[in-house]
Amino acid sequence: MERNKNRVEKKGGTETMKHDFVSPILEAGVNIAEKAGIASIQSAAELSRWIISHKGQEISDFLRDEDTTKPNRRQFLAGLLAVGAVGISNKPSEESKGRVSSSEIGTIDDIGELARELEGRFKWIENVPRHEFFDDDATFSSYTEGGDFSKSERRERTEVLRNGEEIFHDIGLDFYKVKRGDRLSAIANRLREYSKYDYVEDIDRISSFNIKNSELKADEWIPIYLREEDRKVSDMQMMKYALDAIYEMVEGDNRSAYSEFVNELLENNHIRDILASIYAIARKESGVEHIGQYVLHRHEGRHNVFSYSHYHILMKDDGLKARRKLNLSEGQTLHPRNGTELLLGFLVEKLGKNRLQRIFPLRSTDLEGFASAYNGKYWKQYNPDYVMLLEKYLEEGYSILDELGK
Repeated sequence: MERNKNRVEKKGGTETMKHDFVSPILEAGVNIAEKAGIASIQSAAELSRWIISHKGQEISDFLRDEDTTKPNRRQFLAGLLAVGAVGISNKPSEESKGRVSSSEIGTIDDIGELARELEGRFKWIENVPRHEFFDDDATFSSYTEGGDFSKSERRERTEVLRNGEEIFHDIGLDFYKVKRGDRLSAIANRLREYSKYDYVEDIDRISSFNIKNSELKADEWIPIYLREEDRKVSDMQMMKYALDAIYEMVEGDNRSAYSEFVNELLENNHIRDILASIYAIARKESGVEHIGQYVLHRHEGRHNVFSYSHYHILMKDDGLKARRKLNLSEGQTLHPRNGTELLLGFLVEKLGKNRLQRIFPLRSTDLEGFASAYNGKYWKQYNPDYVMLLEKYLEEGYSILDELGK
C-alpha cells in the first residue's frame, strides 16, 4: 500500500512530477474564489493564503475531482504552497516574518496580469534536482503498518553474511546485530570486507556509528550509517521535501493522523514561516556545512534508544508514537519528506496543539521556548549555542526562500 496514491511511479523508483501547472492552478483558484463570492483578489499572497485555508465545498470538490483535464491534486496544492513560500516581497521585517500585506505588493486588478506576474516564481519547483538516493527508491513511500514489520517480514529482511554477521535490511537503512565483545573499530573492519559497506569507518561519532563503545550491548541492532552523498540534501531539495510533507499530511493517505493540526498551521501562519522554521531545525540537527553532513541517527545514552531523521527525533514516547501513527519504519524516517512529517507529528504529540502554536513556527523572540520544548529544560548545559545557531539558520531559511523566488 502506498502512502501517497497520487505519486507517479516508474521502473526503479519514483518519477519527479513535471510542474508545468502555473496557469491552470491560478485559473482554477480564481474560479473557485469567484464561485465563493469573492469579487477580487488584490495580491498573490492573498490569493494563495485564501485558497490554502478555505474549507468551502468548492475547493473540497476540486481536490477530490479525478478529472484528468484538471491539474493534479498534488500539483495544485504544491503550487499554492509555492506561491506563499516564495512570497511576493523583499526580506520580511522582524515583526512579521514572511507575512506579506497587499500594500507591500501593490494591487493587481487583472487576474491574467497576476498569473503572468507569478509565473516565474514557480521555476524553482520545476528545477529541483532529483535526489538519487531518496527519490529513486519507491519503498520510502510504502506503508509500514504501525511503523513496525511483522515477524515474517523481519525474517525475510534479515541476512547472515558469509562471515556470520547478521544484517537487518530496513527501508533505506541497514542494521548490524552487535556480538558479545564487539568494538566499533572491529565492526567497521568486518563490514568493510563487503563491497556494500566499503565506506564504513569508526571515525568521529557524528560522521559514523554515533554510539559509544560503552553503550554497545550484545544482540542489539545498531544502524549502519549512510554515505554522506546519500544523506546530503540541498537547500532547494529540503524546501521541496517540506512542501511534499505538508501535502502528504493534508491530502495524502495519512491525512487522518495530523491533518487537522497542519490545516490550522496553514490557516494561521504564512507558509514562508513554516518552511524557514523546518529548514532551521533540519540544519541545526544535521549539519554545519550542509543538511545531512551528520549521520541521520544518534544513540541517546540517557534514554538508551536512537533518534532518527534529519531532525533527530527520539524513538521513545512522543517520537515513537508519531512514527507509528504515520506508519513509518525507522529507515523510512531518513527520507526528508517522511522526516518532516515525523517532526510535525512529534511536536504535536509532545506539546499539544495549543502550546505548539505559541512556539512554532519559530519566532526570533522566543527561540528559547522552542529549545526547551524540543531538547528539554537542561538544554543549555549540553548545547549552549543551540538558540544562537537556530536563529542563524532561521535567517538563512528566509534568505533561501527570497532567493528562490527571484
